Amino acid sequence: MVLGVNGYIWVTASKQQVTSTDDEAERNRRTEEMEIELAHHASRVFGPKERDRIARACNALNILAHGMHTITPARVDAMVAASTELKLRGDEMLRPDRAAQLVTMCL
Repeated sequence: MVLGVNGYIWVTASKQQVTSTDDEAERNRRTEEMEIELAHHASRVFGPKERDRIARACNALNILAHGMHTITPARVDAMVAASTELKLRGDEMLRPDRAAQLVTMCL
């Protein structure tokens, strides 16, 4: 999940984070590797578990936004974990009673 300073939010499966370096040759090598990884990532098909986790994260974002709560990665992770603990399907998270329960558990 990426929370943009412009208010946009992007949700997808996570990738390994790249560290920065000052060596230009190393930066060029990493740039080439990232381009290959991005092309692979863009063409990959998500399995049911990944799709469920992405849907839960999106639903957590919707619940927090609808309730005018501050959105942070920690809060989204807490809601995803709570929904999994309660054995809710992703779509059940959006029911008003379940959403209120998740907010109470996570805030």
